[in-house]
Amino acid sequence: MTPVVRALESRLRRVVRADKEEAGAVVILVAMLLVVFMGCAAIAVDLGREQVVAAQLQKAADAGALAGAVYLPGNLATAQSVAQAVALQNVRVGLSGPVTVTSVLGIRPTQLKVTVSGPMTFTFGQAIGINGTTVTRTATADFSGPTPMGSPCNILGREDMPSDSQTGQAPVASANCSGAGTYWVNIAGTYVNKARGDAYADLWCTQPDDGKGIDGCSIPNSTAGNPGTNTEYDPNGYIYTVRVTTAGILNLQGYDIAWVATGDNCTDNLAGASAVSNTYVTDGAKRYATGTSAYCTGDTQMNYYDGDLSAVKTIVTVRAPAATSINPLDGTTLCQRSWNGWGDQYASPSTYANPNPTLGKALDLATLLNFKSPSYDSSLAEVFHRWANLCTGNPNGMYVTPGDYSIQVQTVGGGGQNRFGLRASLDSGNSNVSIFANGKESMFNNVNAGVSEFFLVRLGSGAAAHTLTLRFFDMGDATAPVSAVVLQPDNSNLTAGAPWSGCVGIGPTGGASPGSLLSNCTVTTTSATNGGRWQSIQVPIPSNYVCNADSDQSKCWIKIKLTTTAAQADTTTWAASMDGDPVRIIR
Repeated sequence: MTPVVRALESRLRRVVRADKEEAGAVVILVAMLLVVFMGCAAIAVDLGREQVVAAQLQKAADAGALAGAVYLPGNLATAQSVAQAVALQNVRVGLSGPVTVTSVLGIRPTQLKVTVSGPMTFTFGQAIGINGTTVTRTATADFSGPTPMGSPCNILGREDMPSDSQTGQAPVASANCSGAGTYWVNIAGTYVNKARGDAYADLWCTQPDDGKGIDGCSIPNSTAGNPGTNTEYDPNGYIYTVRVTTAGILNLQGYDIAWVATGDNCTDNLAGASAVSNTYVTDGAKRYATGTSAYCTGDTQMNYYDGDLSAVKTIVTVRAPAATSINPLDGTTLCQRSWNGWGDQYASPSTYANPNPTLGKALDLATLLNFKSPSYDSSLAEVFHRWANLCTGNPNGMYVTPGDYSIQVQTVGGGGQNRFGLRASLDSGNSNVSIFANGKESMFNNVNAGVSEFFLVRLGSGAAAHTLTLRFFDMGDATAPVSAVVLQPDNSNLTAGAPWSGCVGIGPTGGASPGSLLSNCTVTTTSATNGGRWQSIQVPIPSNYVCNADSDQSKCWIKIKLTTTAAQADTTTWAASMDGDPVRIIR
């Protein structure tokens, strides 16, 4: 072998040996990089799963907060239990252990903060020493509705009539009822002209008061010959909330709850009734007397064109608190009663073609209420001008736990107005129960000449930075102008009883939308301008508004002050609402 060949061979061996050494290093480097890449991929997969689980828990927290917040303020225990149940229902898969749901009040007593968390095991991360993590998500919901209306006490309507010795007729008003006003709750029959004051329960639009039309009718300028339909008609009638804050035996009663046609001032069909007796009353001489009194609710039977003269059937349904909904109609029915009503009977309905049908049988209350008469009607005597139980299964009431129970009052057919009262009593103390309307109510208001006040709307802390819209319908049948002032609530950081500032009027008083500023938050209504019309007052609530007693239903109520030069007896409808969603996620 020549030296050249030997030299080439030696170099070749060195090159081959070096290549082998470098190849081994590359293999090691590639192996290390593969481990890193696989670890990153594993972490990416696990982190992706974590994000899916986190999104699921966020939805669960949102759902729980929204469901629970509707029980605030004042019922934190129920809010928390409902929030937990709903949140757990919205957790599906992805966690390796039990879910934890906690809830507390937010910065306001109308806010519920819900936190949902649970453990999650990593599938690939364990290979590099990362076993898992705890996933946590939080949501806060705020509740600002529906708006409680009417009264902070356990009576809606009046209870100023003297009591006789009969069981169940003694007054039950709590101390919270001071200044609640003197009016009766109203509901119209289906076939009553809307211009008579009930904006939601009557279906007809048959004649404007002033020839200028009726708001919310398919034919605003309707006539008896060309009637319109009330586009705001609600077959569900009116719903009233009974808020119970302490467990006990609850008894619900209605005063003159059935429709009995006696006229606005009890001048119809009562002749001779004050002389009769029955097993339900011992003071018939006063309770059944003709004329206006504390006993007289003023049920009317209207003639055509304002009504069809048929009897008003009244249905009352009592429901338990709704489980997870702000709709009180979702609650389980506890009891239901109905009355077909008592009025004059006619040969045929009153119509445009037959406006004055033949009277078939006049209502004779003196006979129907007389225990000694063969025509005695005990079902009438039980309810007429007296407090009667709405649930008859247990005459002493039913055991209840804290929550919002509801009373729904509906009418089926009928050409008259039914005026009545509602009250609730609790054996653990009547200051622990209150009754109010949900967002709307119709009332038959008896106001003396001069100045009077009554509760209208409760304003909790959740109203801060919102706009409260107050609407009243047909506040124009009065014999003299009525001045209405919206007053700031008690027990808040505002000046109690002072007129609101910055109010805007929309309607006959204050002009069309967007309206104009109202001096001292005051409107003055007349029959020439407000008959059959909606009048709105928009009240801006300061962003720093605070109710100092959110858990106390008797506090933080807005009042209406009425001033008039003549006594009034007028049927009106009032409604209240807050802008925006009543319950919403705020963070």
